[in-house]
This record gives sequence, C-alpha cells and structure tokens, in this order.
Amino acid sequence: MTSEKKSKKFYPASTALASLYDAEYGKLIESIILQNSHFKFFYRKGEKEVDFIDVDEEKKVVLPIEVKARKTIEKDAKKGLIDFMKRFKVKEGIMITEDQESMERFSWFGETRNIKYIPLWKWFFRNNKN
Repeated sequence: MTSEKKSKKFYPASTALASLYDAEYGKLIESIILQNSHFKFFYRKGEKEVDFIDVDEEKKVVLPIEVKARKTIEKDAKKGLIDFMKRFKVKEGIMITEDQESMERFSWFGETRNIKYIPLWKWFFRNNKN
C-alpha cells in the first residue's frame, strides 16, 4: 500500500499522565488500545482517517480499526473506515465502541463489506487471552 504510514501520531506513554493533563477521552482510549496491541500503522487521506491498521503478513490480511469511544456512532464516524475498505478492497473493518455490539453489512457495485462494532471491554478480553 502506498498510502500506509508508520504510526507517527502522538500517544501518551502513560494514560495516568495524559489524564492529569486533561487529554481527550477518545485519545486516552486510543492510547490504551495501542499499549495493548501490536499495531504499527494508521491511515490518513485528507480528512479521512483510520486509527489503526492491523497487518497480518503471514495470513495476508489487512484489518482497519477505528476507535469511537461514544454511546452512539454517527454516520460521519465511518467515513475513514469505509474509504479505506473501498480503496484497498478490504472486506471487513472494526469499529471499537463504548458499548455497541453489532455488525453492519453494506454493498456497492456488487461487493459486500462488513463493519463489526465491538465494545471496548470485549475487545480487551478478546485480545488479552492467555
């Protein structure tokens, strides 16, 4: 992918310090997710962005992950995720939310894509099993 970028976004090393300096709640959640994962990439094209790109080179799978630590997800919140999925022909994306759990399926020009909405607590449980 020519548009992928190594993570150069700022993430506080300590969420306690970030909280002390009134960091935005969403940025704190992004930092916690990054500290508990192996993600190395993010995506930004103009105003569209995806917080994390999970690349499994062995399985040749790319999974875009967007973090929206809110109770309700607005339509605009998905723009970056959908743009990435269309641009790179990715069939599935993940939206980590505060408490929403569902699956959204959408199609265009005969191709189907899925966005899985996963609550933050469930994402942690799923990714931190021994």
